[in-house]
Amino acid sequence: MRRYDPSMRWLEVRRHSLTKKGAARGRGSHLSAKGVALARAIGAELGPVAYVVTSASPRSVETAIAMGVAVDETVDLPSGYVPGEVEFHEQWTWAQPYVRYAELIERGGGLARVAQAHRTIWVGAVGQVDEGEVAVFVGHGGAIEPTLVACLPDADHRRWDRLLGHCDGARLEFADGKFVDVEFLRASARPSGPLHSRIRRARPDEAEQLTGLARRSKAHWGYDEEFLRRAAADLTITPPAIAEHEVWVLENDGRIIGFHRVIPGEPAVLEDLWLEPDAIGAGHGRRLWEHAIGVARSGGASAMELDAEPNAMGFYQRMGAVRVGATVSRVIPGRELPRMRVPLDP
Repeated sequence: MRRYDPSMRWLEVRRHSLTKKGAARGRGSHLSAKGVALARAIGAELGPVAYVVTSASPRSVETAIAMGVAVDETVDLPSGYVPGEVEFHEQWTWAQPYVRYAELIERGGGLARVAQAHRTIWVGAVGQVDEGEVAVFVGHGGAIEPTLVACLPDADHRRWDRLLGHCDGARLEFADGKFVDVEFLRASARPSGPLHSRIRRARPDEAEQLTGLARRSKAHWGYDEEFLRRAAADLTITPPAIAEHEVWVLENDGRIIGFHRVIPGEPAVLEDLWLEPDAIGAGHGRRLWEHAIGVARSGGASAMELDAEPNAMGFYQRMGAVRVGATVSRVIPGRELPRMRVPLDP
């Protein structure tokens, strides 16, 4: 995502969750038990949501409710399958689906009109929220993807991710009356089978490993080599820091995929929260955040503050933190980091 802009709003779009098959279809809910569980897991990472719109399809409405959000509006929307342009599930055979969608939309036919109809609903949803807030749309595969192209027609669609599976989606930034950037979100990044996951204290002998993780996570935001070289010291985790501070790692099947570091005090300070790039967007950040909140609260703090990575400021806002000032960067002269604060309920 691009650097933080205080005037931006967010729209998170999601494909509906898994539905019942076979004899179970048409009886009771449209979502299967696995579909409800998947939607709940997605909802757990959403944070505060100001407005929710779904397609009129029951599977979309049920997905939103299973995510834990109330639906403000349902809308009838045209299908992304347009005879003569995109046949049912044809997009799954395309080598570069978003490039193909862009070509079809450029022709100005039926698919272009479908994408524009969906885009109008998306813009309307964002229009219902204030600056810094999030709107959510739940809809259907085959329609969300061409609408993403219509929202960002000048993007390099060759570099976009694969088509959307169930509960996959994207988070769009909206500023100055238009969508300006997108981050793809993968429900499929979540474990599909049994996985031993735990948060535990870091060990001093893991300092080098955590340093590498922090630097890879920072590089995920597209900083150039010179910036990363100058930031290396700030991204170094030392054995004494692990011994003196509250440093905790998130481990999946023995692999460390993230960590946080809390410095106790009043307020407590969240000094670090980093994830491996392939673990971003799967709810792990929220899990680490909630653990850090618990650590800070157990230390007696009434609030926790942090200097936010500007590209992650939206995440921290969704977690309930608010900007209270700025901290001068130790890396780049004149650069400021958003200072954020979250109160800790007893």
